[in-house]
Formats: sequence, structure tokens, C-alpha cells
Amino acid sequence: ERNTSQNSSSCSDTSRVISSWRSQDDVSVSPRSVDSGMGGSKISLENANKSFKSKSKNNHNRQLTNSMRKESHSMLWEEEAARTNRGCSSFLSLQTLYKYLSLSNFMITLPCVLQFPLMTLRYGGATFIIVYTILLLILIFPTALLQLLFSRMSQTNPVSIWAKFVPISAGIGPGLVTTSILCSSVTLVDTAQSLIYMWSSFRNDVPPADTYIMNHHHEQFKRSPFFMKMNPMHQRMNLSLSEEAPMLSDDKDSLLLVETLIAGAFLLILTLLLKTSRLRYLQCILQAIVIILMVAMLIQSASSSTFSMFSTALSPDWSKMWESSTWVSAAMLAVVSTNLHSGVIMTSNRESSSEYTGVALGLASITHLVFCVLMTHVLYFFTSVKPGNINSRESVMMMIKHTVSSGNAWHQINLVTIFLLGVASILSKLMVPLTYIEDKTFRAAWLKKFGLILSMVTMSLLPYFPETRNIMTHLETWGVEISSMIVTSMTLMAIVWCYGVTRMVQKLAPKNGGYSSPIRITILQLMGNIGLVLLSSFAGLAIFTRAQESCLIGPVIAILVMAIVILSSIIGVCILGRRERTKTLSWKDYFMEIAGRRS
Repeated sequence: ERNTSQNSSSCSDTSRVISSWRSQDDVSVSPRSVDSGMGGSKISLENANKSFKSKSKNNHNRQLTNSMRKESHSMLWEEEAARTNRGCSSFLSLQTLYKYLSLSNFMITLPCVLQFPLMTLRYGGATFIIVYTILLLILIFPTALLQLLFSRMSQTNPVSIWAKFVPISAGIGPGLVTTSILCSSVTLVDTAQSLIYMWSSFRNDVPPADTYIMNHHHEQFKRSPFFMKMNPMHQRMNLSLSEEAPMLSDDKDSLLLVETLIAGAFLLILTLLLKTSRLRYLQCILQAIVIILMVAMLIQSASSSTFSMFSTALSPDWSKMWESSTWVSAAMLAVVSTNLHSGVIMTSNRESSSEYTGVALGLASITHLVFCVLMTHVLYFFTSVKPGNINSRESVMMMIKHTVSSGNAWHQINLVTIFLLGVASILSKLMVPLTYIEDKTFRAAWLKKFGLILSMVTMSLLPYFPETRNIMTHLETWGVEISSMIVTSMTLMAIVWCYGVTRMVQKLAPKNGGYSSPIRITILQLMGNIGLVLLSSFAGLAIFTRAQESCLIGPVIAILVMAIVILSSIIGVCILGRRERTKTLSWKDYFMEIAGRRS
């Protein structure tokens, strides 16, 4: 009994200790239970009060969070509404104005002055203008817009961006450089001719109708030792090329040769001393001077009688509307005159922001068309000759030079406008290769620039020798016009078919702060496919029409240009293959890799 009592006492002590532990633990959690006299314990009421307070606190926090979310959504909505309510002010922002001026400078070139009036008078007057407007809307604008959007994928120059995103189209970059150099050489020929006519107009030397340049032109220059050595050398080169080569009855070819060399040396000095950004500023200044002179000449020629005569000269010949030659000529002129073939438009959109790019491009296209039509009116007014007498670009300047005999300074201003626009056009066409040279940070960058200018000047000397005079004509037709259309169609093929419009728009959507609209993607795909079909069709028609000629020089030039593109593409694919050799890719994955279809 004594043992059992001791055991019970020890158990009771143990239970007291355990209960005390539990009571201590309970005290840390809740107060001791004391009867409240209201049908329940006081601890239960306090626990209920605490749970109610915690629930009310959670509800308060939830309401506060919801109110903060609502405020944030309202702030975003206010920002979006503010951006939307800006309306016309955002549309006419400085950024849009800058893009518009930048694109307009690239799309106003020398063919707008020398070739567009000839095409207009040759292919039915207003009929050609209507065809040209349609092609600007359905061909030039979509292609330029897709090039601008594609250039925003990276800050890479227009030559290297194709190998970066679509390796199989790596040859497009060298193709753009080749067409830029060829077109620059043709433009340099026209610029040198405008320079010699401008210089002779300021000396008041009026040649008769049967010659272009008289022997008494540039008397002081012809007496210089440099020209005395250059002219006999030129004569000997003509005689050494062929015994049947005609003797130069005047010094026209020698003068053009020397002035072309002088213009080439001037361009070489500019490219060596100035960076691309400075050359861009210089080109913009020249373009601004051209616009000012054009407006001044338009005001001078504006009269009711002049407009009535101009409308009579441009009376539409609707039969030309259905001729394929009209559409092909308008397409080739549009591609070359808007600088679409050189890829220089892609250099104007290398910054990250591109708000209202399509609007600025549309305004630039309209400005291009208006400038072409107004310069046609100005040339028709200042030449005062029958349209049928103008059959070449040189004859346009010759007609202007003939009217200088009246003593009117506006004809000299017209020749100055042509010369300045020629220099600005050369700078814009050389912007792509110069940008590539500067981006690659070559050690001997000056040597690359020297080779670029030297190749351009060398090709521009071809028309001054009897044996190579026809080569320049084929070079202009096949190397500039047809090759430009082929290279431009390749750019559309790489963007629309290889890389994909959907993928491009989706990657550009975060940069714009929005989402990729399906409607926008569908419209861009439709415009890209239509432009690709039109460019391919016009290029095929041009090749079929020109190939009927007996001379094989033109097709050889086009084949050489295409060989450069194909070989460059093969090299780009091989370089990618060496980089991907460490990866175990199937043939399908490798093809998707070089086609730019892999993410």
C-alpha cells in the first residue's frame, strides 16, 4: 500500500508537471480559461475575437491590394489614353518629321530629274504618271516598309544583317554593294556632264545645234599643262584600241574625262576625311539646297499659260497603259530612283524607336512623286522645245544649255540643281558600302574606301572611249536596272519566305511596347507576296525584251552580278556550317538553320 501510494503520488506529480508544461505552452498561445458566466469560456471568446481581427486585417490588406491594382490599371489606362489623345501632336512629332526628312533625302535622286521627264514624254504623258503612282503604292512602299522593319531586328549594317538572320541569303549584302557601285558610276557620268554644261553656261558659251561642246570652251583649262598631256594621251589610247576608231573632232571626251577624274578625286577626299554621319549631313544639306532651288524655279515658272501648255504636253495616251514596256520601264525607274536597290533606306532605321515608320515612309513616297512631277514641269518650261527632241539624259542638259543664250539666270540655276542633286545621289548610293566598312572597323579602312571610289571612277570612264562606249549602255541596262530588280526581289524573298513576316513582327512587338496584331501581319504578308511577284515578273519581262538584242555584253554583266550573290551565299552557308559542326543537327534542322527559320 505504501508503494502504491508512493507510485500514485509520483504519477500525480508527473501529471502536475505535464499539466504545468501544457499550461505554460497554452499561456504562450492563449490565456488561461476562466469562466465568463455567459455560457462559454472566456478563452473561446478571446480566440474568436482574435480570429475576427485577423480576418478583418486580411480583408483590409486584400482590399488595399485590389485598390492598388485598380490604381495601377487606371494609371496605365490614363497613360494609354494620354498617348492616344495626343493624336495629331504625336503624328506630327519631331521623331516623325526626322524620319520623313531622312527617307525623303534617300528617295530624291538624279533619275527623278533626268529620267522621269523622258519616260513621261515617251510613254504617254499622264498615263506614265498614273502607272508610276500605282507601282509606288503596291510595289515600292511595301518593299521599303519590309526592309525598314527587317533592319530594326538588329543594329547591324544592311550588308551583314542578311547573313546574321538568314544565312542562305548572305549574298544579298554583296549584291546591294555591287548595284550601289554600278549605279554610282552611272550617276557620276551624268554629274560630270552636268558639271561641264554648267561651267560652259557660266562662261556664256552657246554651242550651235550641230555640236555639244565647242573648242573654245574651257579655254584657260585647255591651256594648262595637265590638259595638254591628257588630251594627246586620250587620242593615243583611242588609236591604239582600234585603227577604225574615229578621231576626236573636238575636246568633249577629254573634258569629260578630266572632269570625271576631278569629281572622283573630290569624292575620294570627302570619304577619306569625313565619317558616314558627316557625309549624311552633307547629303542632307545638298538635298535641302536642291529643294529650295526647285521651289524657286517652280514659282518663277508658275503661270496659267505655262500650266495649260504643260497639261497639253502631258495629255494621256491610254494605249500606252496596256503595253508591257510602260510598266517595265516604270518599275525599273521606280526601283532605281527611290534607292530601293541599294538598301540605303535600311540605314535610316537603325535606332530602336520606330514610331510612325509607315507614316513617314508614305509621306516620303508622296514627296518623291510630287518632286518628279514638278521637276518635269520645270524642265519643260525652261527648255522650251518640243518633247520629241529630248531623247537622252544628256539631251535634257543640252536643251537647257541652248536656252542660256537668252541671258536668263534661271537656266544656270537649273543646271546647278542637276549637279548638286547628282553629288547628293552619289553620296546616298555609297552610304551602304561606307557604313559596312566603318562597322567592320578594318585596320586599313582608308584603303577599302580608296578601292571603292577607284572602282566607281574606273567604270565611269568607260563612255569616253569609242571601244568601251557601248559597254556603259549595257552596264546601265543590265548591271543597274535589271540587276537591281533581281536583288530587290531577293530581299523580299528572304524577308517574306525565309525569315517570315509573322516572326519578324512578333520579335519587334516588345520593342514597340505593344502586341503583334494578326491583321497587320496578314497585310504585310499580302503586300510582300504581291511585291515579290511583281518584281519577279517585271525582271523576267525586262530580261526577255533585252535578251533579243544581238550583243552579249549585257547578259554577261547580269550573270556576273548574280554570280557574286550566289558565291557570297555559298560562303555564308559554309561559314555557318563550320560554326554548327559541334552540334548534332539533322539535315532538316540544318536547312532550317541556314534558312533563318529556327528561333
